Amino acid sequence: MGAIEGRMADLYDVFVDWEGRLGREMPGLTRRLREAGARRVLDVGCGTGRHVRALLDAGFDAHGADMSEDMLARAR
Repeated sequence: MGAIEGRMADLYDVFVDWEGRLGREMPGLTRRLREAGARRVLDVGCGTGRHVRALLDAGFDAHGADMSEDMLARAR
């Protein structure tokens, strides 16, 4: 599967209910990371970086990687 580039990268965040998704996912994710003693997190396939931002806001040293330069540009 190829990277999301160009116009699709421009539209990516339009199709995701980020507030709802992060509201559902982050409590369990942060709990499990803390239980494992994690302080640093790498989000591989980070897309536009919404999970990375949420992890940073939760106090983790979070970083993202993605094969799409267009998506990384949006994450920055």
